[in-house]
Amino acid sequence: QLMNKKEPKNPLNDKTHFSFSAFDINGKQSDIPQPVESINNQGWINWGKDNLYPNYLIELTQRSAIHNAIIDLKASMIGGNGFIKADWDDETFAFINNQDNWDEDLEVIYSKVATDLTIFNGYALELIWNNEGTKIATVSHLPFETVRVAKPNEKNPDKVEYYVCNDWRNYRKPGYEPIKFPAFNT
Repeated sequence: QLMNKKEPKNPLNDKTHFSFSAFDINGKQSDIPQPVESINNQGWINWGKDNLYPNYLIELTQRSAIHNAIIDLKASMIGGNGFIKADWDDETFAFINNQDNWDEDLEVIYSKVATDLTIFNGYALELIWNNEGTKIATVSHLPFETVRVAKPNEKNPDKVEYYVCNDWRNYRKPGYEPIKFPAFNT
């Protein structure tokens, strides 16, 4: 009779007895960095114990061809085939071509955004207004690993700011100082 039969206990479902260890290629146990956050004295929220968790995620992608291929495939599925260029007026065409940013059109930026979203679960854009302040003139991709959230403002908790640093390993060196930016605001 199946009604009275007890299912054997699966040890993987028993959280009290389950543990996980990671080993490197030589069989040596290694620590897995945790994506912990903490507020430091400089004014931003550290991303990881040493504020270098994004660098760890990038290194994972660079060290494994399989992982890199998965990231690329996921990013291409997010990005799709880019923009459908049909029946655009001149202003839309100029905006998509990002004519004030000759390095990257929005197709390239969208691809980078999809990659950042896949690796970091977030992305950042630098938006520059036209001289009149009436519309966005230029869009630039900001590598997400360069961005940290500023410490919350106790007097104005709705005000969000960010710090950007090209190399968080060297943020104390001249030329690498983090720069504070406000969040997007029309």
